[in-house]
Amino acid sequence: MLIDRYILKELVLSFLISVIGLNLLLMMEKVLKLSRVMAGIGASFTDISGVILLLQPQLLMLTIPMAFLLSILLTFGRLSFDNELIVLRTSGLSFKRISRPVASLSVILFIASIVTSTYLMPWALKRLRTDVNTMLREKAPLSIEPGIFFTAFRNIVLLINNKDAPGKFEGVFIYDGRDSSAESVIVAREGEISIGKKGIGLELKDGTIHNAGKKESTEIHFSSYNFNILISSDLIGRKKGEMTPFELYSAAKKEKGNPAGYYIELDRRFSYPALIFAIALLAPALSLLAGRTGRTGGFVVGMSIFALYYIAMVYVENLVKTNRVNHLICWLPFAVLTTISLILYRRTD
Repeated sequence: MLIDRYILKELVLSFLISVIGLNLLLMMEKVLKLSRVMAGIGASFTDISGVILLLQPQLLMLTIPMAFLLSILLTFGRLSFDNELIVLRTSGLSFKRISRPVASLSVILFIASIVTSTYLMPWALKRLRTDVNTMLREKAPLSIEPGIFFTAFRNIVLLINNKDAPGKFEGVFIYDGRDSSAESVIVAREGEISIGKKGIGLELKDGTIHNAGKKESTEIHFSSYNFNILISSDLIGRKKGEMTPFELYSAAKKEKGNPAGYYIELDRRFSYPALIFAIALLAPALSLLAGRTGRTGGFVVGMSIFALYYIAMVYVENLVKTNRVNHLICWLPFAVLTTISLILYRRTD
């Protein structure tokens, strides 16, 4: 038990450091996408912190297996580099017995990963969409400034010449590209924003609507016109990541066209947690090969394996999207990695 606690302590410490570092690295891309919108509406530090916190479950589904692989390679690589594995083996402990802390940690991480992928991530993404849309609805009118293009709303560009009061504008220009087949430009003498539960309404006075279709264009003059921006469609809409596995399966069955996207997301929800068990077999055996180079070698080997796995997974998913193969082929990279892991583990043991 003393040896188990010693190895498990280092595994947990390496895992926590790895998962924090990987989350910070992968989070930058998503934060940059939202920063344009958040900065445009004048979001506070508390608002941005809440958004970052709600992004974590989605990242954890990917970083938990990756961090687990790195933690094993770093820990066992250090034990091998310091000759501690040799001492344990010559003391009579089998490789399977030395790897028991890895198995214990893999069960805990598998449960945590399943809960994250099936419940926590959908809840967090729903909350994220609601919070961002609420911030846009409430703070956007206050952040619209004269002479500056306002692009916080998806496929909509707003420009005003003057602002008499918060929410009351003069010289309004709007580009509406929500319908790609009939884009329009609206020019009005004045406008006033009203905030509702379902979205934002802009009441325009004395203006013109220019509709440009593929074959013809239309010009409409108005004395009063209500321009509506619905939260669910014009800001941040619902995505597959917000759906539970049961909702994904139901949506795939109801989809009359190509349901591959729903099946791919459903397979990801379970293949990433299952990957933890394959790593528990692969990483200890692999660490004996990379361990002689210390922590640096373990990190390079771990990132290389995960990069190859991710490339293979993306390639298979693209095949599924063409609707030429069954979605179950998404499990092929996992099956190949698990087979290799079993062979290496049995040979090492």
